Amino acid sequence: MDYINGIAPKLEVEYKILHKDGSYRWMLGRGICLRDENGKAYRMAGSHVDISERKKSEEELRKANERLTFHFMQAPLGYIEWNENLEVIDWNPAAEKIFGYSKEEAMNLHAFQLIVPQEIHQEVTPVWKGILAQTGGRHYVNENVSKEGKRLICEWHNTPLKDKGGKVIGIASIVQDISERKMLEEELAKSHEILQKHYTQTLEKVQIYSEELNLKTNELLKLQKDNLQSQFETLKNQVNPHFLFNSLNVLNSLISIDPDLAEKFTGQLSKIYRYVLEHKSEDVVPLSNEMDFLESYVFLLDIRFKDKLKVNINVQADKLSMKIPPLTVQLLIENAIKHNVFSVKTPLIIDVVVDNRNFLNVINNYQKRERLIESTGLGLQNITDRIGYFTKEKPYFGIKGKKFIARIPLL
Repeated sequence: MDYINGIAPKLEVEYKILHKDGSYRWMLGRGICLRDENGKAYRMAGSHVDISERKKSEEELRKANERLTFHFMQAPLGYIEWNENLEVIDWNPAAEKIFGYSKEEAMNLHAFQLIVPQEIHQEVTPVWKGILAQTGGRHYVNENVSKEGKRLICEWHNTPLKDKGGKVIGIASIVQDISERKMLEEELAKSHEILQKHYTQTLEKVQIYSEELNLKTNELLKLQKDNLQSQFETLKNQVNPHFLFNSLNVLNSLISIDPDLAEKFTGQLSKIYRYVLEHKSEDVVPLSNEMDFLESYVFLLDIRFKDKLKVNINVQADKLSMKIPPLTVQLLIENAIKHNVFSVKTPLIIDVVVDNRNFLNVINNYQKRERLIESTGLGLQNITDRIGYFTKEKPYFGIKGKKFIARIPLL
């Protein structure tokens, strides 16, 4: 009645109708009331538009957002977003578990009010300003404090957040509490110090055995160090923050332009991190598991790099029961992406095959970057060390002709 009496200037309403084919469809009705010179309504005019597809896309987008939110809430690492003033704008449950503050308590508070001890304010300020200016380091370890006043040692990975125009508007941080690991490292150092002191005090009495004992001790310490380093390098490759941020950026773009593909992307990303969590403590896995993981990983790479990268997988069915350290192939593909330049005209082509000597070969066309990325070599050394626990066969990494070849013995 408001519409006819002139209170409402126009009518706009969404409603569902039953179509002739038996399906329900969403319609958008718009109308206007025509009036004579005295303002009296004498006719209504309007239009009706089928908006079923729009409604379907809106629902799919809503579901994709729900899934992304679920993964964010269930992430095992703390995730915090800061605005350019270093005030909290997002805070996941893992961050709450680390620092003790609920999201409601942390929102809009400055980092110095929450988790940064007073004595390191001057040290932290140039770090976050450097990240905002895209000139500072993005990974560091420092002391933090919880809500209860407990001192923590945390490892941080940070990346700048940008708007559509490329302007930096904040910082996204992934954080891990490594206090227990640091404590164990200190205890190991103290134990070594005590042991060394004991060796010195008893040197004259056990001179005959001292050289052998020192040799055994050094071997034990080296084995412990190598084992810790291997586990640490494996963990860093499993939960690579840059890979996570790249994936989330791609997903954010897909949600608005292709909800169906965004949903598939979310599913494959979930499979990757489920694989990491399920196999992070295993020394080896069946090659079939690694290939299933690789399919999900390549799916994400295809979307990220489109026609610039091609991964061909050709592994015989009778080889799939053989074993390999988890995430080996992923590390080799990341290595190829890191050290080669590629484009649509000159794509990076990676072949994954098993030869007749039961070696897994990962081969790519070698297109050396003009500006080399600094490499520690720890990734390939990590593979060599892990393989060395199970076989005397040695991996091979090298350039032959115009190809870079990595050959890994299967177990």
